[in-house]
Amino acid sequence: FSNQGQCYRKGDVQVGRCRTDRRFDLYVYVLASPPSPPLPPFPPDSEAVRAINQRFRSGGPSDKLTEVGILLHQWDGLEANDEMRPYKMCVEKCTTLGREMSGRVSAMAVYQGLKDRPDRVGIPLPFGNRGGLVLDGAHVTLECLF
Repeated sequence: FSNQGQCYRKGDVQVGRCRTDRRFDLYVYVLASPPSPPLPPFPPDSEAVRAINQRFRSGGPSDKLTEVGILLHQWDGLEANDEMRPYKMCVEKCTTLGREMSGRVSAMAVYQGLKDRPDRVGIPLPFGNRGGLVLDGAHVTLECLF
């Protein structure tokens, strides 16, 4: 047997090279790949994650920062330009929107009930595509609020 112009190799059938012959039919079967293995189980939530989730679920309007849900800072351009610590806030001579201003940290209180308003589909965030930090309300001091 010569394999010139033949098409009988099991692993690499080249249908275009097969000769037509009325004495037989050519069937090509593509084997289905095996199913993907199941995903590993999620690791159990840490105590910190459970505490943050609980503060989010139970939060609401309050004069106490520990009761307003969770405090979030989203990256807004007022962070220090520090590649090793991208979370570091700028504290002096900060520039944003072309203006120099003293350092500050913007933050917002969010809780599960914020999405319950009929005019909302979710919790409003200033930037839908930016990360940020969760701040501990027990260690935050307000200087300005609006």
